[in-house]
Amino acid sequence: MKQLIIFTFFVVNQLFAFSNCDYYLQINKAEKFVVEQKLDSAKIIYDLVFVSYSDPFFKDVYVSVIIDVTLNKYNGLTREKVVFLFKKGYTFNRFKRNSVLKTIPENEKDVLKLAYKEYGDALVDVELRTKVNRLYQEDQKIRGGVYRFLFSGSLVKKDSLIHEEYVQLTKNNGGYIGEKVIGITGYSLASSASYILALHYDTDSTDQIGYYIDIALNEFQIHPLYYAGIKDRRLYQKQRKENFGTSIIWGREMLIDEKTNEINLSRTRICLDSLEDHQLKIRNRNGIHLIYMN
Repeated sequence: MKQLIIFTFFVVNQLFAFSNCDYYLQINKAEKFVVEQKLDSAKIIYDLVFVSYSDPFFKDVYVSVIIDVTLNKYNGLTREKVVFLFKKGYTFNRFKRNSVLKTIPENEKDVLKLAYKEYGDALVDVELRTKVNRLYQEDQKIRGGVYRFLFSGSLVKKDSLIHEEYVQLTKNNGGYIGEKVIGITGYSLASSASYILALHYDTDSTDQIGYYIDIALNEFQIHPLYYAGIKDRRLYQKQRKENFGTSIIWGREMLIDEKTNEINLSRTRICLDSLEDHQLKIRNRNGIHLIYMN
């Protein structure tokens, strides 16, 4: 146990310099350009990131595709991006229903349909995704509708069993089960089944999930936004001060200058943007939605 604590402390302290920080810093710049409606400048950065990283995060590639189509600059690289989305679990039906992507010429849609048949779910552990989605659906049943008014007794026990099974899956996988393993999950691009399960594991008294996401952040397996949300939830549940300000972002707490400076320092350490910049992205109303998590 002592060795585990020491190792976890080492990993957390290494977060100041984890090797993929530049990825997030570049995406932060691109997203700021989107908020400022400088889409051409944003496109340059997104394109560079896509060709520079072999396994970028889904949300960033998705936004990049939306920008290409919005600017009427769909090209061969855009096609590669769309195929990447298919490989990560984005279905062709979702693609066809998308209000922006459906404007792509019909002949190109035919090409992409063939690509989907060949490459759909190519970068996904489908069996593991099915297991995580099942647990996610059970989690949502407990927390949704009439269940939320009856969250006691047997439901609490069932909830605990769901999340214990999720931890066991995580252990069996050898680490956090994020999109790099099971692609996008849940019912919309705004949610991740694995993230929600980790977030809702409030009975995790020994912080087993915390151990795995510390490693995942360092290994480019979890986005800092997910990481911050899970970590802050643990502190919020214990009525302790948050490190990354996710409650402030969503208006659960007032923004205080002294606290903002402290939180922004913590956010910088994991390569997140400032609270102020993040709030601007959430409020962005120029038609391109940037935040698909937290």
